[in-house]
Amino acid sequence: MRKLVVFLCVVGLGAVRLSALDFGTPKVPSVSVSSASWNGKIAVVHFTKIKDEYHRVKELNETLAKNVEAVQKELLSMVSDFEKAGKEYRELVDKAANPALTDEAKKKIKAEADDKLMILQQKENALLDFKTNSEKRITKIGSEESAKILTTVRQKAGEVAKEQGFSIVLDADNPMVIYSEDSLDITDSVLKALNADQPKPVVAVPVTPAAASVKK
Repeated sequence: MRKLVVFLCVVGLGAVRLSALDFGTPKVPSVSVSSASWNGKIAVVHFTKIKDEYHRVKELNETLAKNVEAVQKELLSMVSDFEKAGKEYRELVDKAANPALTDEAKKKIKAEADDKLMILQQKENALLDFKTNSEKRITKIGSEESAKILTTVRQKAGEVAKEQGFSIVLDADNPMVIYSEDSLDITDSVLKALNADQPKPVVAVPVTPAAASVKK
């Protein structure tokens, strides 16, 4: 009789990051500016604020959270099913150990227990595969969408900087930026441009009950 391996499943998807738009480690870019375009004006943008207030980042985080919630719900169901099968297996093992049973009866019950153990191992593998694949899928969604968002942020920051006469834009939250004047901060202008396409919330119109419209 093979020994049942106790399986502990951590339902929380700790490996999945719910904070979108990861700018990674700050790097010093190689900048080539022609004498015709260079005016010596440098703008700064607080990318932390962009991440907090850009509607697409919020929407992505909500999408990732919903995906994680759905996976956790399915995992709980799978764990419950696994534990039920484990209980049935242990009951068969205990039953086979009954000294009052004949050898033939014990043999039959042990065969049932072996079959149940095989099912348990299949359930364990399925649970682990589901958890691993779900983590990879959600992480992939977050990475791909974050890259798209970052491209848009950089594009809009560049457009705003050009409109306001700046030649270079730096991340104000980068530790390499020691100091910058408030007049160089174009964060709010960039956010305004980014959130210009945000869908407006639908305002619910209260419905007047039919009875209230009838004058007495």
